[in-house]
Amino acid sequence: MVAALDGAAEAAAFARENLLGGGGLGALRSDCYPVDAVLRVHAELAGTAAAARLEEGVAACLTDLDPFVREQAQMFFRILHGPG
Repeated sequence: MVAALDGAAEAAAFARENLLGGGGLGALRSDCYPVDAVLRVHAELAGTAAAARLEEGVAACLTDLDPFVREQAQMFFRILHGPG
């Protein structure tokens, strides 16, 4: 799924869809927000080119028109990199 993404626009669209709660990442009952599924997949891909592509896609969402998407993207990086 993430490994098959080709290009920045496709990665951004994938991240946006999943940060909105759609997409095919497979939310768990324990997930409180859509970003939880994105973080879980990112952790599984840690250290790979696919993880970097996913981060780039989420970074593109930091300027999305939808405030919910922007908030989810901000939460992704806050959780990923911790307070600081």
